[in-house]
Amino acid sequence: MTTYDETRAEPDRSVWRNTDWLRLLVGNTATTLGSTTGGIAFPLLAYALTGSVGAASVIASVSGFAYILTGSIAGVAVDRIDRRRLMIGVDAIALCAFLGMGILLWHGAAQWWSLLVIVAIAGARQAVSGPAHMASVSNVLPRDQLPTAVAVQQATSSASQLAGPPLGGLAYALGAAVPFFITVATYAADILILFGIRTPLNPPHEKRARSEDARQRARQFLDEVTAGLRFLWAATSRRILVLLSITVNLAISIYYVSINLRLVSAGVHPGLIGAFDAAAAAGLLLGSFLAPKLVNKLSLWRLIVLMTLTAALTWIPAAFAGTNVTLLCTASFVMMIPIPATNAVSMSYIQVVTPEDLQGRVLAASYVISAAAQPAGPLLTGAFLTTLGSTTTVLIPVVAVLALSLVVMTNQHLRNLDTPDTW
Repeated sequence: MTTYDETRAEPDRSVWRNTDWLRLLVGNTATTLGSTTGGIAFPLLAYALTGSVGAASVIASVSGFAYILTGSIAGVAVDRIDRRRLMIGVDAIALCAFLGMGILLWHGAAQWWSLLVIVAIAGARQAVSGPAHMASVSNVLPRDQLPTAVAVQQATSSASQLAGPPLGGLAYALGAAVPFFITVATYAADILILFGIRTPLNPPHEKRARSEDARQRARQFLDEVTAGLRFLWAATSRRILVLLSITVNLAISIYYVSINLRLVSAGVHPGLIGAFDAAAAAGLLLGSFLAPKLVNKLSLWRLIVLMTLTAALTWIPAAFAGTNVTLLCTASFVMMIPIPATNAVSMSYIQVVTPEDLQGRVLAASYVISAAAQPAGPLLTGAFLTTLGSTTTVLIPVVAVLALSLVVMTNQHLRNLDTPDTW
């Protein structure tokens, strides 16, 4: 069996020759495809079972709430439990749930509450599996290879996320149960792949003594749960990256929701509105495939500035473009290209500076922060559109990302960071 120290002591080993990382990559790609394939069926099936758009929306949103609630404590499990067994366990639970739902649908016995349970399980599974997977990657690769590995994973995940919705739609047309059976197959594949990994996915750590006093145990647990967030907030550079995640997620959400509502209210054909969203997905996919090269050529602060300036320079003309779909699609496509490389390097930097025994909690905290920011986007967009109008609403994200760019350029620690191979 390969030990933890032996695995991490091979800095000259190509990332593509690391079989354990390849297994993790293939398994993550498969489950991403399965999750997006099954996920597209959630709102369709929710409406079919309830006949209410409002009820369907509530059911579909449960996944996000389950993700946030589970993610807030998932990091402790990732750091304290064998990660391979943990990922196999959550995959097995989700597999059984999706299989059961598929069987119920096949026999016409599904109820709205059974879908509610499945949606919650899907969100909870992702909250545990995401940080467990990323923490495992940092344990099977030398740290100088993390940016490349994260960039490659973003490329495969983006491809899966693009392929999943049309595959799910086609599968749903064949039968409501079919997307769930496809998801079951991908979870089963991931379980088999994880069984093939023999390298320890956890760093060695000492077991903490547990107090016999109930209050003291509660304080210890709270301390462990909040350790990731406290670590992220302890240094200025990490605080900036947290604010980057929140600001960019909010800005992108406000931009896309406001443009979509502008096009809908103007009576633009749904196919053209879909083209606007597809352009963003295409830009993200291209950026994901360019990311492995960019991460080794540009430093973190340069990537952040490139991303924020690209967003500003594309959003400004979009604010005044009205319903010119060609211009809006071009802006949407170009704006997304630098994002994957920036995400890969910023996430890799956080992993590099995080102690081994905190990896799961820090990753979980960063994921939850990003996820929690997303629901605020549509709410803020509605308020801005009502009071300020469409053009000003689109310009608000421009101001936000430019301000963030200035903060990054004035932070000496981030400016002193060179490319990841020098960390």
